[in-house]
Amino acid sequence: MKKVIISHLVLFIVASTTVFSQKITANCSQLSGIEKVVCLAEKLKSMVSQEQLALLQLEYSKGDAVRWSNFPQAFARPGRVGLSFGALSAEQLAAAKALMSAVLSHDKTDEGYDELEGVLVADHFFGEKTGNTKTFGSGYYVIVFLGKPSTTQLWELMFGGHHFAFANTYNGGKIIGATPSFRGVEPMEAINANGRIYQPLEQERQAFEEVIGGLSDSEKQAASLPLLSTMCCWDRVRIICFRQPNRDFVLVT
Repeated sequence: MKKVIISHLVLFIVASTTVFSQKITANCSQLSGIEKVVCLAEKLKSMVSQEQLALLQLEYSKGDAVRWSNFPQAFARPGRVGLSFGALSAEQLAAAKALMSAVLSHDKTDEGYDELEGVLVADHFFGEKTGNTKTFGSGYYVIVFLGKPSTTQLWELMFGGHHFAFANTYNGGKIIGATPSFRGVEPMEAINANGRIYQPLEQERQAFEEVIGGLSDSEKQAASLPLLSTMCCWDRVRIICFRQPNRDFVLVT
């Protein structure tokens, strides 16, 4: 039976941003593709203060492009660049989410943009549950533009936080890179919030379990090596780790 964690902590956040996003996307709704993405990016820029803009809009540089992490912002080394969701008003947050919605898919529950919302809900819940709201929470995710949003020039849209990294690099109006890309969630259990169930990585967990279950005994033995790393995850059946420095796949049975 699926374990469900009850939480209504993010009801106001999601509900309020939904109302605002309907207004924000109106001016860009007739556009599509890169034109819509740039329109929504410029819309967000027009809504923030000069101090916020200095964090949101940076020059393109490799040094900033590689500043990502799967850790919370408080533990990320080096720290992410960008404007944090927690520093945004409800209307600004809706604009940022409208932009992310435009670059992520909408064709399946717990995938694409819905997966992003689920990760934010989970991290917010995790912070409240552990009493560590200064480290975990939806307000610690950041968004940044490296280079000026453009349909012709080089620029990158980066978004990230605990267990989430998104980076689309554009040039000539086309995506030329989509890394780093990282998805994770904590907790893994289903969360009941905003009148629905969130479990954003359950499909991936089930698929991974099927991959492990499909290995023969000899294949499992070949994959089971001495544990040399602390980078591990639990698939509810066994522990899966990645050995350093080559990040070889390891089963720990």
